[in-house]
Amino acid sequence: MPFAKYSVDPERIEAMRAAFHRVCDVLQLDCGTEDRMTERIVMKIVELAKTGELDPERLCIDTLAEVEPPPASVSKAGASRTGAANEGATVRAS
Repeated sequence: MPFAKYSVDPERIEAMRAAFHRVCDVLQLDCGTEDRMTERIVMKIVELAKTGELDPERLCIDTLAEVEPPPASVSKAGASRTGAANEGATVRAS
């Protein structure tokens, strides 16, 4: 069990376990205890649970927000270059 080495109240374990499995499902991890990402997830869930959060869904969402990289976005520099190139273009009627 990934939470065995942490000192956590038994009442929190079920919420933490449920959140852990949800996060692993979302990130498509095998929940292996030797994986660095899995350890990061466990540490974050423990941290959140120690603040008093017991809702597995909230633990899952907050953990994902911390460990999942943000979606890739278009850089402003690339967008402005594209816009500038299009500004100089002329449209010809056929």
